[in-house]
Amino acid sequence: MGRLLEQFETGYQHFKSTVLEAGSTGEMPPRRMAAVLEYGSALRRMCNQASKATAYLDRYLDTASTRGGDAGAPEPALATTGREG
Repeated sequence: MGRLLEQFETGYQHFKSTVLEAGSTGEMPPRRMAAVLEYGSALRRMCNQASKATAYLDRYLDTASTRGGDAGAPEPALATTGREG
């Protein structure tokens, strides 16, 4: 996952410099440039958070497997039908 994130970061930096250059040369209106940069930044944050979540999940699953499967996981709730019988 780290390699993918590094590749994304490289692409993001290229995207950002291209958008900034387009804005500074007048090829893109300033408001549009700001909006495009904001969307790109939001996508970057999402990718970073997804990477962190993946790492956390991997650690959790590794810990659960060393404890014997789903040891420590909460018991599922019993379904009730609303009728006593």
